[in-house]
Amino acid sequence: MKCPRCKTPDLKPTLIEEYLPAMGCDTCHGSLVSLLYYRHWAETQKLAPSPDDVTMPAGPVATNDTTTAIICPKCARVMQKYKLTGTVANRVDVCSTCDEAWLDGGEWELLEALQLSHELPAILTAIWRSEERRVGKECRS
Repeated sequence: MKCPRCKTPDLKPTLIEEYLPAMGCDTCHGSLVSLLYYRHWAETQKLAPSPDDVTMPAGPVATNDTTTAIICPKCARVMQKYKLTGTVANRVDVCSTCDEAWLDGGEWELLEALQLSHELPAILTAIWRSEERRVGKECRS
């Protein structure tokens, strides 16, 4: 499979978290994550980190968010974009056919910094998108 962002490098097996496999790109550091594997990982992890477990980054998390549509490397269909929050511009790309998510380089770290790494299924729901639009409007006011 080719990287949907770089188009040329082959994706290689990697782990974005212990027990969470993905196919990663060595060039842009993006990762293709099976939502089936993600759900299994999330169910086997503790869902609410204790305050001692939360490590916030010293500064902003650097990401390489793709702003244009990308094509699923498995089925060649356009992936849908889902905004993380109303206060962050980054969007997760998801293929509804293959049930795969593309995380641009740094987006997993951003999800962790926002304490959303266990909330990926919620981000893909209509209720979440409605709430993030509301929060985004409040922040701009």
